[in-house]
Amino acid sequence: MSGNKKPATVLIRADGSAQIGLGHIMRCIALAQGLLKEGCAPLFISKTLDGASSKILSQYQIQFVSISDSLSEEEDAEATLRLAFEKKARLLVIDNYALGEKFRQRMKKAGLKSLVVDDIAEANTITADIILNQNMGAETYLEKYRAIASDAGQYLLGANYAMFREDILQRGADARSSRASHLNELFIGRKPDLIVTFGGSDVAGLTSVVMKELLNLTDLFQNAFIIIGPGMKNENQINDIQALALQSSQLVILKNPSLADYMARADIAITAGGSTTHELAYFGIAMLIIQAADNQKLICREYKKRAMALVMNWDTPQCALLRNKINKMLSNPDLIAQFSQSCMSAIDGGGVSRIINALTASSA
Repeated sequence: MSGNKKPATVLIRADGSAQIGLGHIMRCIALAQGLLKEGCAPLFISKTLDGASSKILSQYQIQFVSISDSLSEEEDAEATLRLAFEKKARLLVIDNYALGEKFRQRMKKAGLKSLVVDDIAEANTITADIILNQNMGAETYLEKYRAIASDAGQYLLGANYAMFREDILQRGADARSSRASHLNELFIGRKPDLIVTFGGSDVAGLTSVVMKELLNLTDLFQNAFIIIGPGMKNENQINDIQALALQSSQLVILKNPSLADYMARADIAITAGGSTTHELAYFGIAMLIIQAADNQKLICREYKKRAMALVMNWDTPQCALLRNKINKMLSNPDLIAQFSQSCMSAIDGGGVSRIINALTASSA
């Protein structure tokens, strides 16, 4: 995407809210930042929903247009194409499970090139010029994608394409360089610090569940940084978290903090199986990953298969098993070091650059 062939505007069609989560918005912000560095003008198109996505996009100074929540898929396509025409955009990034094949075919018919972000390879057909699945192990889906997205010219699959925002890349590089000395401190008696984060909104309500188990294990850690994300709007959920934190000064509530600052301090993370796992792995943080949604199956399977994290499913609540796994991690510096080193080896932070290079080739 260089010289005169660089598109002035790249449209990004993604939504986010407390109900559906904010992961699609956050990872596309990383791609938008990369596009900005290349001289492009990324423009998000997002439904208003509860306002969480617009708040985050404003925070990162990313341009966006809000569209009505009530638009049908056909009306959504019309709105997207009007903006494409108005902005003379030639490329559209689609990271949105609510928009199906009719939407994608409409974009192709109108002459837009599209990059479709997908996590599960379960659609019957995906019309796209580029398929992107940034999840660990997505390489194993290549034949599936060739079958369901046969017109795609490129398949960008696996953690080599994990998308990180600039703040994550900068702080993560520092954390990686000091991780060895940080781990050594655990072997000479320092108790670990934890970070508990279940995305921007914690749709599954796992934060308070984990906190209850941590209250039984306070002799095994220093601090547990409890993240309340920007999309967490349920007052009962927040009140429960605050009440649990009052029971121990070691449970430190942080409302929408700079997550990278606390990733840099943490030895262990308890998290869901979404895109945040890639960021935590980049920092070299040992993880207990709880599968909280169907689209997290691949990530959880691969981290477990590659012995890169402790993993459990939350289809049915298993508090005793959760407590045992937390205990196992907290009390075992060797396990923490093993997971940390294997994660840093698997994730190098170059994903956005590789995606930009693919877009360059596509638009050449």
